[in-house]
Amino acid sequence: MGLDSNKKLKSYIEREQLYCVLNDTKWNKLFNCLEPNQDYLDFQRKDLDESSPIENKWNGDIYEIFGLIQKVEWINIHILKSHESDILDSIKKANIPISKHGENYRVWGYIRQEKSPEWLYT
Repeated sequence: MGLDSNKKLKSYIEREQLYCVLNDTKWNKLFNCLEPNQDYLDFQRKDLDESSPIENKWNGDIYEIFGLIQKVEWINIHILKSHESDILDSIKKANIPISKHGENYRVWGYIRQEKSPEWLYT
């Protein structure tokens, strides 16, 4: 589809009736929570213009994952168990809504009408 301009992105969001969960400020707070801990994290990202990500494709490059963040529908975060509690506490203190997704955590950029995540905290 190619949401390569703000106009196309805005039109898509309106047409699909998406609900914005994280604004730029929240994305920046999340990045600031995760960046010091990036050695203990892997990410899986789904953009609005993707049908679904490659199931077993994970990426540890936080800078790549957080590029063009306005197009992100969600990001799965895999946290090394030994650092899970500290990282989740940091996310909670930053007031970032997050849900559990299998063994991982999911941060939502947008929610579609048919989705209703069970938030760990908001």
